[in-house]
Amino acid sequence: MIFREDKGTGYMYCYAPDHYCANKAGKVLEHVMVMADYIGRKLLSIECVHHIDRNRKNNNITNLMLLTQQEHMELHSIEDRCAEYYEQPWKYSGEPVTLSSATSYRVNCAQGCDAMSSR
Repeated sequence: MIFREDKGTGYMYCYAPDHYCANKAGKVLEHVMVMADYIGRKLLSIECVHHIDRNRKNNNITNLMLLTQQEHMELHSIEDRCAEYYEQPWKYSGEPVTLSSATSYRVNCAQGCDAMSSR
């Protein structure tokens, strides 16, 4: 399969309407296919794939994390408020894990994020 960049979203995709990971438009997103192949099944409707380094072109399995959509929203909400995570096993083990199974401690930066996180 030849993947190309979707100029609108920045995600890598290919057109393969018969692939089991294809969306309604017939596109297969590379990060979804990599994760589905890794776990050996199609993603559930409540699951999504997070790019740890936020680079939508980096679809190496060590950069991908399988999350529920709720966990994904919570993670981005925290990250977007300058929170830092320590002891993130998925960054070092090369194994994707869910946010709920990862051990992490949130530390706020000095830019007032502590006040924001209490909202």
